[in-house]
Amino acid sequence: MLELNEFEVGYPRLSLSQMIDIASFILNSLAHSEYVPYNAEFRSDEAKRFIQQRVGAVQTNNEISWKALLGKLRRLRRMDIFDNPRADPLHIDQMIAPGRTIIVDMSDADSTVIDNLVISNILRNIQQAQEKAYERATQENQPTTPVMIFLEEAHEFLSR
Repeated sequence: MLELNEFEVGYPRLSLSQMIDIASFILNSLAHSEYVPYNAEFRSDEAKRFIQQRVGAVQTNNEISWKALLGKLRRLRRMDIFDNPRADPLHIDQMIAPGRTIIVDMSDADSTVIDNLVISNILRNIQQAQEKAYERATQENQPTTPVMIFLEEAHEFLSR
């Protein structure tokens, strides 16, 4: 999982709890203390060495900023809307099928921050699915399926 280049594709399978572990590794390295990761895949000596090597390359010395980031990440985890094993996954490839109209109702979300995270995640996944569908259609010499997206209250999303 950690072999990917963060400047090319990022870490698309990195969960919120793994992100908390990585930020905690950084914070604890600044405090010169040992960190015991929550996620089992980060507990092996090899994984810890790899993470510590990557953490050592980070140019930072501001513990307060890392504590603030960890507070925000933990708040997201407490909301239980990301990496929730009880939630059904979105099947984006089915969402962009011909003749489909999908409405994502975010009216009961009480946070524009959460709205923005959810919307950006959906848009990113639609873009990736559409790129794959385009490649498949051109290889099979088939017409592509156009996608039209309307964002109500788009200024809320775009102003951030």
